[in-house]
Amino acid sequence: MCSSDLGILSVALSSFQSALNALSASYTIDVYRRYIGRDLPDERYVRVTRQATVVFAVLLCGVAFASSQAHDLLILGLEIPSYTYCALLGVFLVGIFTRQGTDASGVLAIATTIPFVLVVCHGWLGVAWTWNAMFGTLFSIAVTLVAARPRTR
Repeated sequence: MCSSDLGILSVALSSFQSALNALSASYTIDVYRRYIGRDLPDERYVRVTRQATVVFAVLLCGVAFASSQAHDLLILGLEIPSYTYCALLGVFLVGIFTRQGTDASGVLAIATTIPFVLVVCHGWLGVAWTWNAMFGTLFSIAVTLVAARPRTR
């Protein structure tokens, strides 16, 4: 390997390590500590963080191997977030510009927007991935607002 290859490898490993650290810390604090293991000793949280790091490393390596046949990695790198960010953007916009959204309506919007973009926009309609953000964001806004409306009897 030449020195430029080693430089690229060190940058890639640094980014990979940062992603693993963020994923495992987020899982441990936001999911495990809140819903699974409350008021446990710190040693247990350290062990869970290490286990989550291994699990996320395996998942990220699996994604890397699955996408190794991709012809244009830049397009793939832009296309994958277009499936998920639109759901977050719609919930964010409702939260910023209105006071109508709730936690439950935001979760429902995210849970339904991702399959909507994958199946409807990408599959049935066959639109280019660059349109996913617009259609997905509009769908996410609609779901958030409709699900947050008070029910009348």
